[in-house]
Amino acid sequence: MYAVIATGGKQYRVIKGETLRVEKVIGEEGAKIELDGVLMIVDGDKVEIGTPTLAKGTVSARIKSHGRGEKIEIIKFRRRKYSQTRAGHRQSYTEIEVTDIKSIGGSRVKAETAVKTEPKAKAEPKAKVETKAKVAPKAKAAAKAKPEAKAKVETKAKVEVKGKSETKTKAKSKARVETKAKAALKAKPKTKAKPKTKAKPATKAKNKDSKDGA
Repeated sequence: MYAVIATGGKQYRVIKGETLRVEKVIGEEGAKIELDGVLMIVDGDKVEIGTPTLAKGTVSARIKSHGRGEKIEIIKFRRRKYSQTRAGHRQSYTEIEVTDIKSIGGSRVKAETAVKTEPKAKAEPKAKVETKAKVAPKAKAAAKAKPEAKAKVETKAKVEVKGKSETKTKAKSKARVETKAKAALKAKPKTKAKPKTKAKPATKAKNKDSKDGA
């Protein structure tokens, strides 16, 4: 027979005659105390569970001694501030001896009781075979349709690629022809127009004037 108790914010599993240390309990050495925070009591096949504690379940104990635990050092250091604080702490405890466990009331549950559920009836294999047979032709048809669709898509893609490549080559050839024509025009020098020659006066008129003067 054992019990699970809660005291000092902690839970302990105790049996009759056990000695343990718990958080400090008010009382003199040798005094008898009763711990009311009983969560569960197990006695053979009977299990009593509280909600959260048992209404009339108690654990009796006797205080053996009071004491303090080992020292814990606390250091607080602030860097670059020339500040450092040191402290120590020793937690108080009470050593008790469990003398009796009483259980009255609470929900009783038999230990190792499991509800046996009937196994579910297995489905007949014939139905599974029929469903597989029905699914098989659909899967085959889908598999056939997929390669056809892929072939169509591939042909369309090839045609589009060819058309694009032809248009690109045509555009490139036109651009080349235009650039060549422009280069040829730039290479030819422009012919300058020759200036017109003025008509020379007749020499005969000069000769007549010279004769008259003579």
